[in-house]
Amino acid sequence: MTYPRIILMTCDKSDYLIPGYAHLLRKYWQPTPEVLVCGFRTPPDLCGFDFFSIGDFADYPIDKWSDAFLKVLDRIPDEVFIFMLEDYWLYRHVDAQAIKMLYDYMHQFTNVLKIDICSDRLGAQGGQPFVQDANTYAHLNRLDLIQSLPGWDYHMSLWAGMFRRDLLKRLIIPGETAQQIEMSGTTRLSTKHGDMLVLGTRQVPLRHGNILRGGDKSHQYMGTGGQMWMREVDLREMREMGLIE
Repeated sequence: MTYPRIILMTCDKSDYLIPGYAHLLRKYWQPTPEVLVCGFRTPPDLCGFDFFSIGDFADYPIDKWSDAFLKVLDRIPDEVFIFMLEDYWLYRHVDAQAIKMLYDYMHQFTNVLKIDICSDRLGAQGGQPFVQDANTYAHLNRLDLIQSLPGWDYHMSLWAGMFRRDLLKRLIIPGETAQQIEMSGTTRLSTKHGDMLVLGTRQVPLRHGNILRGGDKSHQYMGTGGQMWMREVDLREMREMGLIE
């Protein structure tokens, strides 16, 4: 592949979000990358995406989320891919060229486990902001690469990022929730897999919100500070299309 494919994880309880996700993806990411939806039942509306069934939803309770993810990793051929969930809704245009540069970089440097393509690494150092060149690992054309260090928060974050499949399979273990992967996975990554490099960018090629935020629908379209992150024009447009209430 010359451009990374999106591996979109979903489940029977939240696959109704795919049409909204697809609408914003096609609006804000041009050219739109290929998407493989990985879930259990066939979603009511796949929006033209490809689909891989992991199995029966009942066989993968929340504490076996990692088992489902490992099955996906065992089946996909993608050496490097973009990981997203169906509730990661975009709210601004994606820098597709920057993502292509990062994709090529990961193919060149095979010790890179992941590159966060959202803003996750900017605020990860105990909440401290990015400081000029102090946190810069390298420069990639117009991009400043930030190295995520073992002591940083959510070193193994599952927000939108580009992952190397073979290294990720060494890190994920069965019997964990997605949240445990982020927390316990951070410890494993920090203490046992120091050879794996985690990067981010100062330029933030992609910005998304988390519609469900742990399943709490009362906080839809709101950020952690209580501020609206979705644009009013998108909310109005999607209501008119019947994609949201």
